[in-house]
Amino acid sequence: MKTTFFAVLLGVMLALTSTASMAIVLRINPATLDVAVGDTVMLDVEVDGLGDQVAPSLGAYDIDVTYDPALFGFVEVIFGTGLDVFGLGNLPEAIDDGVGMVNLSEFSFDDPVDLIPYQPATFTLATLKFTTKAVGSSPFGLVVTELGDEQGDPFQDTTITGGSVTITEAATTVPEPASTALWAVGLLGLVVTTRRRRR
Repeated sequence: MKTTFFAVLLGVMLALTSTASMAIVLRINPATLDVAVGDTVMLDVEVDGLGDQVAPSLGAYDIDVTYDPALFGFVEVIFGTGLDVFGLGNLPEAIDDGVGMVNLSEFSFDDPVDLIPYQPATFTLATLKFTTKAVGSSPFGLVVTELGDEQGDPFQDTTITGGSVTITEAATTVPEPASTALWAVGLLGLVVTTRRRRR
């Protein structure tokens, strides 16, 4: 009886320890990207390492995405649905300061008993859309102000991975001759050749 009790107690302690020591990963995806001037860039801010139908789940976040405003123009943010598992609404907010930082924050109104079983272990917090302005290379960084679990407690172990985008000159295309013009030149050549043969 004592052996069974201690085995169960040890199992519970190990489960709690492994949950508490899980590293939450916050990253930009794709990590690297090559584009041309004038292209549109879509970058996902993803979270990984949450529990798969077990705690921890993500209940709130407040993060900054940094970029070079000389190379990129911010367009919009599309928020993911990971903090609103039933689509009942929550509080997402995006603020671009105009000088190279977009603040993203979201708070879930879902109860922890809903977040834990229904929130995926990996999901996209938000997708950011930018336009490219000039040739160059710039990192996209992540700065965490808050990253809270389903109870509102901060995550202790977080790994943050930014991204990088390289912009090159847009390829110049040589316009092809219009097919009508080619057809006309071919017809003219045929007429001239036919007249010469008749003489």
